[in-house]
Amino acid sequence: MTEFRERLLDRVEYAREHGVTEPDAFAEALAWVLAEGHEREFVMELGEQAIRDAWTARQRTTRRAALAGTGERRHGLASLRAAPPGAVERRTIRDVPETAARSLSDAPPSPPVPHVTIRSRDPIYDAMYPDPARPGHWIALGEVMKEQAKQLNEAYWRQAEGHIRSADFWAAIESRLEPGQTVADAFTPDELRELKARVDG
Repeated sequence: MTEFRERLLDRVEYAREHGVTEPDAFAEALAWVLAEGHEREFVMELGEQAIRDAWTARQRTTRRAALAGTGERRHGLASLRAAPPGAVERRTIRDVPETAARSLSDAPPSPPVPHVTIRSRDPIYDAMYPDPARPGHWIALGEVMKEQAKQLNEAYWRQAEGHIRSADFWAAIESRLEPGQTVADAFTPDELRELKARVDG
């Protein structure tokens, strides 16, 4: 497995571990590809597989028409049935130079991709944060609006206050302990409960 594929799948795995749904995890990984300028690496690594999967899916849905010979040809390319043997050379994307790939004018135009907006912007806008309005979902920094920023601010302050209380609790414990001494040696259960109540209060 290549380093690029490892990094791509690591992002999906990280998102899933933090409660992001599978479709949103895939979308976040794609946003990273676009924001970081990894489009060519993505195509070289997964483009052929994506085309194969799309082709297989379409063949599955149109198999009956294909077997009956009633399916309509969806492209405007010339037929290869009359080509002499050996005239069709099998090539992969790795055989096509980048400059040549951009000049293939005979291919039919690609249809627009729905629900995907590709914008030229700084990658900082694609940093992901928990969406306060949809638990388990994430939102890109560049898409956050005023009310969401307020909710995130309040959520992080609540977390910070909890961490501060925990730090005070452990500071009080650490101050009484001697080297090699345990909490059970230095505190009675009632003392621990009183200390915890004072810190949490």
